[in-house]
Amino acid sequence: MFPNQPDYSTPLSNYVLRLAYCQRKSYFVVVYLSLKNSYLKREITNAFGKNFLTISYDARHQWVYNDWQGYQTLESVIQGANACLEVIQQVKCPRLLNDNRQVLGPWEHATDWIAQDWTPRAIALGLTQFAHVVSPESMARLSAEQMYVKINNSFRMQIFDDYQQAAEWLEK
Repeated sequence: MFPNQPDYSTPLSNYVLRLAYCQRKSYFVVVYLSLKNSYLKREITNAFGKNFLTISYDARHQWVYNDWQGYQTLESVIQGANACLEVIQQVKCPRLLNDNRQVLGPWEHATDWIAQDWTPRAIALGLTQFAHVVSPESMARLSAEQMYVKINNSFRMQIFDDYQQAAEWLEK
């Protein structure tokens, strides 16, 4: 596949057409076709400048990908989850792949806020599918299970131990 060649499985509305105008001959030439927001990536850092969340948009699969790292405070969850909503709104994406494989420790202190504040706003922005990959660390896994119960069928959500299984579920 050539660089910037269209991926025909992606809707045409997700592409940007770049044109060049040849003034001497009075015609337009297609310079390239690129995916909108295909390189969108945000790094979220704490007060010490340490990255705790990387948010990216996968235009090919049409999902927002959250890669959480380390211990999460209520403040970091709120900051990161709000940044995620900004990306969902920007790219108008209905699917989220939330990867917690690198999360350490519990974050159950944030599950009420996620269920009562974040979830209604995510739904209002069009989120319909949420795949959550859990940390192998047991306390983080318990927090994910608490969140799952509290969200209670607000949208399609599934918890996974494996990234590949989560990705396959989102593509269905």
